[in-house]
Amino acid sequence: MYQLHYFPANANAAPHMLLEERLSYELAAGRTHDLASFLDVVETHLVAHGAFFLGNRLSAVDFYLVMLSRWARPTAQPPRSRPNVAKLLDTVTALPSVRRAHEREGITDDIC
Repeated sequence: MYQLHYFPANANAAPHMLLEERLSYELAAGRTHDLASFLDVVETHLVAHGAFFLGNRLSAVDFYLVMLSRWARPTAQPPRSRPNVAKLLDTVTALPSVRRAHEREGITDDIC
């Protein structure tokens, strides 16, 4: 994050960054075009491999996408504008455990 904040010209030279750091930076910098490209890759992956990141098996990656999608809601092309991403988000956020976790956190608006 430090690298991207102080040296934004090097943004594409930081593939080692954690995905959440990268997404956070993209949103803060208003680089929603890159975010849209990332979400397009996710959509393409879901089309090719099934309802979840690991095909038909729910995994931690799917829960992680819910969190990232929540952060990305205020963009011009939000995650839910992609049908397969939206379907994954609907499935994961409908889980009772996810609903309980968000209730405990005081999240009362749409989860993502």
